[in-house]
Amino acid sequence: MPIQHRATQTSYYRKNQSLTAKNVLQFISSLIIPLVFGIFTIVITFHQQKTAREQRLEDLNELREDRREEAIRANNANEFQRQLATDRYRDQLLASYIQDMAAVVDKNNGSLTSNQAMSTVTRAKTLAVIRQLDTQRTIKLNMNQSNVGLLDLPTEILLVILKNLTNVDILYSLLNVDNQRLDIIVQGNIFTNTLDFVLKTLTDDNIFLFNDSIIDRFCTNILPRIHQNIKYLILDSLSMERILLAADYPNLTRFKLFNFNNKILSDYFTGKLLTY
Repeated sequence: MPIQHRATQTSYYRKNQSLTAKNVLQFISSLIIPLVFGIFTIVITFHQQKTAREQRLEDLNELREDRREEAIRANNANEFQRQLATDRYRDQLLASYIQDMAAVVDKNNGSLTSNQAMSTVTRAKTLAVIRQLDTQRTIKLNMNQSNVGLLDLPTEILLVILKNLTNVDILYSLLNVDNQRLDIIVQGNIFTNTLDFVLKTLTDDNIFLFNDSIIDRFCTNILPRIHQNIKYLILDSLSMERILLAADYPNLTRFKLFNFNNKILSDYFTGKLLTY
């Protein structure tokens, strides 16, 4: 009897233990599943927030870029309008100057120097106009075929006009125009001692180079005629070889180089480039 009782107790204990383990597993399962769903929900939420934040940043950047481009377009449009207004003003100024000088020449029987007072006024007016014109219009003024063309002006006024241009512009535009007087003037030391083949901006350190056609004409037709007068050359490393090989420069005492390149300069000093 006791043995049967103990067996019954053991069976009951095992049954209770089995029920307890099952309950624990069910309880743990009931906790894990919501926990997993909770973690999954949190991860999804963070991902959605991150995606939304990235989208907002992208939208903001696109908006900023659109505004920047709009500002650039507006600025370009304003600059274009300002340039148009400036061009119109300069065209009117040039036309007015030519008409005034034509009237002066006609009034003084084709001469601007016969009257000292008139010559002084003409010189002052010419200087004032030249300072307001760009290079292209100044050259246009010089080469104008009206009654007040370049060859009608006295040398003093010619020099006033030409000194407001760069030497490279003068030589390229006015040398070899089949006029002996003009050739003598532009080949003088005033316009040939220093030649600057580098265009520099006024607002920053950017430089621009002359195109190949201009350099070719200098090397072929201009430098061989004026090389003895040249004392100072301002060049860039790309066009240096052609210009230096175009002629001898017996009086060259100064030299300035832009776009400095160690390898190119080394090749020059070692004679690798300066060969015929």
